[in-house]
Amino acid sequence: MPRVDFCDFIETIERDMKERHERIEATVNSVDTSSLLQVIRDVEKESLVLIDVLTNQHKNCEEEAINIHTSEMSLLEELVEKEQHFLQRVKDISDITKIS
Repeated sequence: MPRVDFCDFIETIERDMKERHERIEATVNSVDTSSLLQVIRDVEKESLVLIDVLTNQHKNCEEEAINIHTSEMSLLEELVEKEQHFLQRVKDISDITKIS
């Protein structure tokens, strides 16, 4: 493996960095800033629309979760009532069989 002189290595990196900087600067200077600003505004508008959509979806999900929870609670209450009724019937039958 050939040995690289550290100073040459640093100079090569500096030269590469300078060339990259010049290419970036040329690219930036060639960009139409009004077009770029319009693209940024369009993206911002689209982002705001997406935020609104996501916020509404989140709100809808919360409402649906509340509705599901309410339904579950109603079903549980109904189940408890039926279970109590069933246990009372079992007790009544047990009492009748003890008397007989």
